[in-house]
Amino acid sequence: MRMFNQCVWVLGAVFAIAASGANAQNKKESLSLSHKKVDFTSKVGAPAPAPVVITADVKNAKSKVYFVVESNTSLIKSTSISTTGKSSAQIFLNPQVAAKLPAGKNTGTLLVKACTSPDCSTQYQGSPATITVKYKVVDKSNSSNSSSSSSSSSSSSSVPAVACGEQPGDVFFDEVCAPWRPVSAYEQNYADYTNAYEITDGNAGGGARFNIIQSSDAGRSQVLDIEYLAAPEFFSAVRIRVPESENNALDMSDYANGKIIFDLKVISHGTANAPLEFNLDCSWPCTSTPKFIRADVLNEWKTYEFSVAEMIDRGLDIKRTSMGFMLLPTWAKQAGAHYQVDNIRWVKGDAPAKREYICYSNFFDTPWNSGVSGVGVSVTGLSQPIPVDALMTLTQGVIPWVTTTPNWSLLNNEWLYMFSGAMNYQTGDLLDPFTLPDCSAAGTLSLEIYTPAALVADGNMTFTLTFVDRDWGWTDISGATFSVANMKPDEWNKISVPLSAATYGNWKYVAMRVNATAVSPALQAGFNVDNILIKHPMQ
Repeated sequence: MRMFNQCVWVLGAVFAIAASGANAQNKKESLSLSHKKVDFTSKVGAPAPAPVVITADVKNAKSKVYFVVESNTSLIKSTSISTTGKSSAQIFLNPQVAAKLPAGKNTGTLLVKACTSPDCSTQYQGSPATITVKYKVVDKSNSSNSSSSSSSSSSSSSVPAVACGEQPGDVFFDEVCAPWRPVSAYEQNYADYTNAYEITDGNAGGGARFNIIQSSDAGRSQVLDIEYLAAPEFFSAVRIRVPESENNALDMSDYANGKIIFDLKVISHGTANAPLEFNLDCSWPCTSTPKFIRADVLNEWKTYEFSVAEMIDRGLDIKRTSMGFMLLPTWAKQAGAHYQVDNIRWVKGDAPAKREYICYSNFFDTPWNSGVSGVGVSVTGLSQPIPVDALMTLTQGVIPWVTTTPNWSLLNNEWLYMFSGAMNYQTGDLLDPFTLPDCSAAGTLSLEIYTPAALVADGNMTFTLTFVDRDWGWTDISGATFSVANMKPDEWNKISVPLSAATYGNWKYVAMRVNATAVSPALQAGFNVDNILIKHPMQ
């Protein structure tokens, strides 16, 4: 066991919830498109398929970018460009009606140019970019009267012929199923967080519009349509909540071994091209860490399934679930996103052959009592002292996960990043000092870390999982050293290690011994930590 005697910075009376760290930028000025292939299918005599929206962007452009679309195909009736920023735009492709095209499979191309001037005499790297268009025209006698569009050739999901029945598992089939509440949205003003409300009128929100509409897609009836404003002043989370009679806490334990299933069609990723986040609340700040959905196909239905057991491991308290469904774009990146959802249901499942239980958990969802108590986050330098200003960037965001915004020019050394359950901020004592020591001699320790693409690309931060005791002694866990270079970019990564009696001690913190000595001082990317668990096998 090793000891340290340097000053330890402990989260206490000075506290603020901070936004996540900014991602480092790629210095190359290069054109990128959200999709490079689009597919349409239509029947002779049917209306034209829905338009496809493609996001074009030149990263890190220092001056205004001029976008040009050149069509080399009759498959597209018209195109239009909507500028969304100095270096980005949305390109709308409006397909031709099938009656004006040959029957069968047709192929064409368009060119997207990103230019430094209106006359397009000079283009950015990656320009022009080619978009391949495929259009299948179906003879009237061989198909139902329908049209569809997508950004790949993958087939649409099947539509189950079911309706609301299983309670409370069924959430939405053409309508919101009993006993769930009608669709609503929580909205919060970006500039003034006190300006927040719940809204049930889908046409009156300051962030999103949401309605149950008749789908034009073959085989579907009513679907939930969610569209975010082009320049929203409000964050919006559209959701389906538990019945009022349950006091915002419905026990869904019968589905703990099952799945949450729904059909999704993404129409537009919005101006920021951000992923959708699926998560469930159990009365804020109790919430599951989001699962990201990055649809690479537009205007095509796809079925998604998520393990309820995994949602529990990611923070959902299954005994007091406060909503049956929620799907939303990332905070502050919601503008212009548009998607539809159908056939939402919870499905029961069988218990696994090898069952485990959570012996210790830190989901960072303990309500904060200013200057009195809350989650413990502590930092100390190992190779050298860390300035207080730099320490502050590691302890300001702890609900619903720990958020770091490090200044790597001050933190490119070795330091301990320590996490505990709720503590008394006046004394530093844990409110529950026994669970971590009692659980640490066996089972599996795991945590999740969100690694931005820039941090992964730098690839020089490593860390070792460590236990720290009440006297500030610390012991590394065997075989628990990890490198961010091996992690998925822009994603939550789960890491786990086995525990044994050899790791047992009078532990207070689960910690990361961070080695950032080789991290670029200019790097502008942090990381997030959540869901520290110790699970034991059931006897």
